Amino acid sequence: MYLKQGKDRFLHRFRWHELDEPESILIDCYYIRGIKTINEEDFLMNTNGLSFNAIEQYKEILRKLKEIEK
Repeated sequence: MYLKQGKDRFLHRFRWHELDEPESILIDCYYIRGIKTINEEDFLMNTNGLSFNAIEQYKEILRKLKEIEK
């Protein structure tokens, strides 16, 4: 799923493989120099503020998923 870019500098996509890696979510960052896959922790740190929109949308998706689990 691609996350909304808004005013973020780069595009982000998150991946989840239910059968292969059910406990981990991978984040693909589309940088000028190419795609880099990072883990959720590194994505959420976002120390430079260039991924604000993507992070907010990602957190909202996680909140909705937790509601469904209940």
